[in-house]
Amino acid sequence: MKERVLKGPGFRSSTSTSDWPTSFWHNESSADRFIDLLTHHFRLLGDAPYAGPRRDELRPAYRSFPVGEYLILYRVAEPGVCIMHVVPGRRNLEALVGH
Repeated sequence: MKERVLKGPGFRSSTSTSDWPTSFWHNESSADRFIDLLTHHFRLLGDAPYAGPRRDELRPAYRSFPVGEYLILYRVAEPGVCIMHVVPGRRNLEALVGH
């Protein structure tokens, strides 16, 4: 079976650890739960790639999906999704994607 969730080329650089809550530095189980939550949502999006609204104002074909205070920015990619960024929702998204 083909993988339904891919990481975009800028994924690693856009998920700087400075964006993670400071509690993750002191509570490994909290960080693990958050990573598990993200992974769960990645899989959900892989199965339902059109679940998030289009965000063409950021980049053509981008979509977003909230996870707590964070947003998953992704593109539909057959047969699922390509995760482009995971960012705090309060972050300036236009600056992140180069607008």
